Amino acid sequence: HPSRKTQMIREVKTAPDFHSLISSTQPVLIEWYSPTCGACIRFDSQLEQLSNRFREVIFAKANVNDLRDLMAQHNVAVTPTFTLFARGRQLGQTIEGGNLGSLTSLIEQHATQQQQQQQQQQQQPQMSGASKVIDRRHITMEEAQTMHVHELKDHLQTWGVKEDELGTYRDKSELVHLLMEKQS
Repeated sequence: HPSRKTQMIREVKTAPDFHSLISSTQPVLIEWYSPTCGACIRFDSQLEQLSNRFREVIFAKANVNDLRDLMAQHNVAVTPTFTLFARGRQLGQTIEGGNLGSLTSLIEQHATQQQQQQQQQQQQPQMSGASKVIDRRHITMEEAQTMHVHELKDHLQTWGVKEDELGTYRDKSELVHLLMEKQS
């Protein structure tokens, strides 16, 4: 479909970026890779296809050379290795190597399950007088630039920007600028 944009695969640069990303309520697939890993490079096109198939999942790459402590914490021994997270917790098994079948099964099993749980939570009647928990954490400029427009808009709403006001912003850079302004 020509109007369907390719989903961006994010690059995780720092431990705080990593922890922020895996805390998402959306499932997040991390590929632990090395720029010199031939199997990682060969798997890139398949990872891109998966990211376009499973649009409810955030796809990200973590360079093991830059994130050695995290690599050790998550028992990453080979590249590529894939780990699926949501709400800061690992979902399912770690997948070592570029096994497309195993990776697809992991995503189908857990991402679909995660999505169903979110839908059930949204359908549950709200208690009267219950206050909504607002995630108003600070986002770095670098992190904001890797976010999708809808994620930026959602985050801006936690900072009190009204939805109709957000409609007046035409491009992502304006939204990033507004977010930095609201957080300062």
